[in-house]
Amino acid sequence: MEQETELTILHGRVIEVLDWLGIPHEDEYPVEIDGEEFQLDCYLPGLHVCIEADGPSHGMRRRKDVARDNMLRSIGMPTLRLRWKLIESETREGLARVITHWASSFLGDVEERRAQARAKEPVQRVPREECTCPDDCLRHEDIGGL
Repeated sequence: MEQETELTILHGRVIEVLDWLGIPHEDEYPVEIDGEEFQLDCYLPGLHVCIEADGPSHGMRRRKDVARDNMLRSIGMPTLRLRWKLIESETREGLARVITHWASSFLGDVEERRAQARAKEPVQRVPREECTCPDDCLRHEDIGGL
C-alpha cells in the first residue's frame, strides 16, 4: 500500500503542474496496442504524448518500461518519464520547465504522429549525431527519460 500511496503522490504532483500550466490532460488513460492494454499516467491529447511518473521500483522495471515506450512510439506517442527523485526535488516551476521544454519539441509534428498511429508506421527519430538542435534536445532515440 505504501508504494501505491507514493505513486499517487508523484502522479498528483505531475497533475498539479499540468493543471497549473493549463495543459489539458487525461489521467489513467487506457490505450490498447496490438492487443496489449496499458494505462497511461497522463495523456496530453493536444500533443498526442504521455507523461509517466516513475516511482523507485521503475529502476527494476527498466526493460519493461522501454518495451512499453517503444510500443507507444510505434503509434506516434512519445513518452516523458519523470523519475521520482526529480518529481520530489523540483519545485512546481522547475517541473513545469521540464515538461514544457519536452512537450514543445513535439508541437509541430502532432498530426504527422497521429497519422502514423492510424497507419501503425513507426515514428522515425533523428539520431543525435544527425540533429542540429541544442545538446539538451529530447527528441533522440538515446534519451530514456529524466
